[in-house]
Amino acid sequence: MKKPVAALLLCFLIVMSLYIPSLSASSVASSTLSLGASSEPAAGTAASSGESSTAASANESSAEASSEETSSAQSDSSEMDEEDAQTVSDLTNAYDELQKKVEELEAEKDKLASEQKDVTKYLKTLDKQIDATNDQLNLLNDEIGDLNDRLDTLTARIFEVESDISTTLEIFKQRLRAIYMSGHATEIELLLSSDNFVDFLTRAEILRRISEYDQKIVNQLVADKTELETLVVEAEDAKQTSQDKKVTVASKKKELNSQYDEQEEYLDKLKEDKAAYEAYIKQYQEEMEEAQKEIDAILAKYADDGDYVGGEFEWPLPGFTKITSPYGPRSSGFHTGTDIAGRNAAGDLCYGYPVVAANSGTVIAVRNLGSKSYGRYIIIDHGGGCKTLYAHLSKAEVKEGDTVTRGQEIAKAGSTGNSTGPHLHFELWIENTRVNPMDHLTIPSYNQ
Repeated sequence: MKKPVAALLLCFLIVMSLYIPSLSASSVASSTLSLGASSEPAAGTAASSGESSTAASANESSAEASSEETSSAQSDSSEMDEEDAQTVSDLTNAYDELQKKVEELEAEKDKLASEQKDVTKYLKTLDKQIDATNDQLNLLNDEIGDLNDRLDTLTARIFEVESDISTTLEIFKQRLRAIYMSGHATEIELLLSSDNFVDFLTRAEILRRISEYDQKIVNQLVADKTELETLVVEAEDAKQTSQDKKVTVASKKKELNSQYDEQEEYLDKLKEDKAAYEAYIKQYQEEMEEAQKEIDAILAKYADDGDYVGGEFEWPLPGFTKITSPYGPRSSGFHTGTDIAGRNAAGDLCYGYPVVAANSGTVIAVRNLGSKSYGRYIIIDHGGGCKTLYAHLSKAEVKEGDTVTRGQEIAKAGSTGNSTGPHLHFELWIENTRVNPMDHLTIPSYNQ
């Protein structure tokens, strides 16, 4: 069999090995080595054809450019992999630290219960445990977000590599056609037919460069195939990890709901002890007064805030309409806003669900008071002395100075601060005076 025909068959074997799943990467590499040993005669044959030489010269530069782009993309992808891995690792470590804190607080609760110490201390410990569990849920959701971003990046890169493979494979097919069309002259025959020694050296150099180019095409195909296999595995791993985290989130939500039930139970016990309950209410009122001083200072700073943005106010907790505590007086003092909670059409509590801006404006405060009073809260200035406050949030999605639009998500509902369950505490100021929010809101009709 003539050498060009043998080379042609070997080339087809290489291409087929790249796409037959049963063949391993090592067998592909082995075939590549074989092609390297026999590609020179085929290349020499191609050199005898003007069409073949032109095709090789034109495609070589495009293959080199493609190789450089692929190397750059692989480098960028590698750096991104390290950053993503670091982010997820940090979040996981933070979650584990919080888990230790939750377990320590559980032990402290058990000790207080066994020693029959006052209910107030038990409730304080339970509040801290709820805060820690809330923080764990936030970290889990952040991890899921990072993993989903990573999955999007991997999917995009997989598409790029598949496109690179198609491009390189097309170049490879052109080389095979050039080899076939070039005739049956051997490399030795081409060299011996040189007119002089200079012509001999020129032809030898052309043969060498074409041989290197053929090898480069095959190497690129093998490299792209290997990267594609790695990317697919990483994407599947990211998808599975994300699913596992979602299962953990569901478990943590159940744990949190159990803690809320326990909190309510102990609050009922506390009410039976009049002196202890009065002390608890007194502490709550002191915390609220402290929080009000902070809020008053913020409002005073933005008292002269220009014209009102206009328009009606939107319901701040989509999907949830139950009013658990209205604006006005109550046993623990005057309630300065409206508490929105309940369950949505799916039967879920509002924890982790989006809180939206009631109107367009500028975020003038994003604060976190921990387990006290409002917990994590946001204030938005709508101009004309009109402002809104959103409290007991599990997570803030905006920062001070941000401009938001009506209906834009600004946070996740939660139960931070002095709270006995997931809900949104919503306050409204008109002309710098706190008013009943329900006088300016329309409850949407959702199936409860």
